[in-house]
Amino acid sequence: MSFDRNQNTKLIWAAYHGDIRVVKELIALDDATVAAKNVRGWQAVHVAASRNHAEIVSLLLKASPGTRNEPNAEGDSPLH
Repeated sequence: MSFDRNQNTKLIWAAYHGDIRVVKELIALDDATVAAKNVRGWQAVHVAASRNHAEIVSLLLKASPGTRNEPNAEGDSPLH
C-alpha cells in the first residue's frame, strides 16, 4: 500500500475524484486499503461521502462494512 505525504492512499484519491472504475480495481487488488486512514483520520468512505459519490460509498461499505461507523479525527463517521 502506498501513501502520499498526508497518508492518502490511491483508493482515497480515487474516491475523492469519483473514479468508480479505479475504486473497483483497487478494492479487487487489496481490500485492506478500504480501512486505511490519512493523517486526518479519513478513510476512502469518508471522502466519497463528503463528495456525494453515493455509488462509491456503497461499494466501499460492501467491501468493509466496519467502516460505516468509524470516526475520523474530528469524531465524524462517514455517514454522520
